[in-house]
Amino acid sequence: MILRPQTMSAFICIWACFLLRISATAAAAQDKTPDETVTCLVSEECHLPCMFTPAPNQSVRWFRRDVVMFSFGETHGESQALAGRATMFPPMIAGGNATLVLREVGLKDRGMYRCHVRTSEGEHSAKVVLKVEALIHGLSLELSRLSGYEEMKCTVRDVFPPPRVTWATEPPTFEDLRPITRMLADKRGLYTADSRLKVLKGQPDLIYICKVTTSYGGPTWTSSLRERTITGNEGRDLTIPCFAPPYLNSPGRLRGPGTYSCIFSMLYNTHTERSDVAINFPTANRSTSPQTSYWWIVGLVVAVTVLALTAMLVYLKLRGNAAKSSPRYPEEETELNSVRDVEGAGENTRHFPAGDNNGQPGLS
Repeated sequence: MILRPQTMSAFICIWACFLLRISATAAAAQDKTPDETVTCLVSEECHLPCMFTPAPNQSVRWFRRDVVMFSFGETHGESQALAGRATMFPPMIAGGNATLVLREVGLKDRGMYRCHVRTSEGEHSAKVVLKVEALIHGLSLELSRLSGYEEMKCTVRDVFPPPRVTWATEPPTFEDLRPITRMLADKRGLYTADSRLKVLKGQPDLIYICKVTTSYGGPTWTSSLRERTITGNEGRDLTIPCFAPPYLNSPGRLRGPGTYSCIFSMLYNTHTERSDVAINFPTANRSTSPQTSYWWIVGLVVAVTVLALTAMLVYLKLRGNAAKSSPRYPEEETELNSVRDVEGAGENTRHFPAGDNNGQPGLS
């Protein structure tokens, strides 16, 4: 195959352009500084790094979406795009450190920033990706009945990005857990996560566990709760057990009637045991249980009876003594005197037989 001169020239040009492009790409790859990612917290101070080789006649510009956000060493002075929240330190710049300090970071500050430094010896560029997050500071878990049925309510507030909420039980259950989770953002862009799970019927002693994580990683927050009712008898000591799940294994004990909350707390983990205590009070028509005693009533009745009998005996004895010592009535006394006179006259009268004293009648 014989190539014409025109075809040969075109072929050589194509290869030359291809090799030049590869060389330029390789050179650019060698000179390119890899992007750096910085994660900062809402309302706190953030540092965007930019390091270069120091040289005279330095000027620095920070761009965001090709808009100058802050500048140093140029005649037009500082840009107002950051509303006075950005700062650079001249001594650090002289040493090759053009780090931008951004105060009171908000979600609106997220994005790609580019640092451009110009010196008498050349130029330098660096890119920084700024991520902003709001950490989890607390997690609440409670039993709610506002929906007309019992449900566990897990809430976390002021979080960014939107967190991920998962549920579990201890011991594990074979039933399918179907929580309803809502994410609500406020005017600052921070999220409140509200996740609700219906209480499983027929399993009153379950521990419900709510876990929350963020997409940026970091620790997983866990809150668990067990609600139960304990029944005791009036007049007796009541022991309320309190045991944490295996990951917070530490026993607790409370005594006495009432409503108690036992809380185990560790870093990023909280477990609550809430016991509603009910006391049984015996009624009048129900047999007295061994734990309930009314012997004081029986003792009181016996004591009153003994006192009444004693008082009656004393009264009868006093009445008998009074009857013996009291004078008789006048009518009784007259009748007794008459009887005594008749008996006395009979004893003093003598009777003579008839014909005595020579046939003369006896003298009366």
